[in-house]
Amino acid sequence: DQDIQSGYTGTRAHGMLIDYASGTVDGAVIDAIESHYGSSWGLIVYKGSDIRLQGEVAVTNVYAGTQLSEESVRVLKAPNFRPQSCAIDVGIGGQMVIDEDSNVMRDNIIGYEWCEDVLSASMPRSQHALSVATTTAMCICAVLLCLIVFYLQCVSVHERKGVEHSNLNGETTPLLL
Repeated sequence: DQDIQSGYTGTRAHGMLIDYASGTVDGAVIDAIESHYGSSWGLIVYKGSDIRLQGEVAVTNVYAGTQLSEESVRVLKAPNFRPQSCAIDVGIGGQMVIDEDSNVMRDNIIGYEWCEDVLSASMPRSQHALSVATTTAMCICAVLLCLIVFYLQCVSVHERKGVEHSNLNGETTPLLL
């Protein structure tokens, strides 16, 4: 089934994989899932499944691509995907309902990419790895902050020296970065 199998790599690790099943997961502990060269999921619900999640559920220590270097991950090409780490995910054609009174905790989910897992922002979480979007936004903010600091230093040096940059007409030209 190509909706489930997007290319065999033999490197994926699953703590609990649910496929073509229906029922309730009540009070599960999923811990220490590791893939040396591929992606890892704590709990994933695939095609044809209708699952209810309730009670105390903990997904911890899910590691993806632990034996890969940053450089080797950067140059990966299909069918080898960047190692993704996910606490709880719902694949194509799967369905999951999380009871409001359930307590779902995820901790120490580490990989080179992270899925948009099904847990809402109000669910308790600790040390959950930052999403790619958050990491990208933080990098952009850091670059902008560096540019602003650089600009302010240039303006400060320019003002201390009292140097005027002028064009051929004798008009003062502002320092442009």
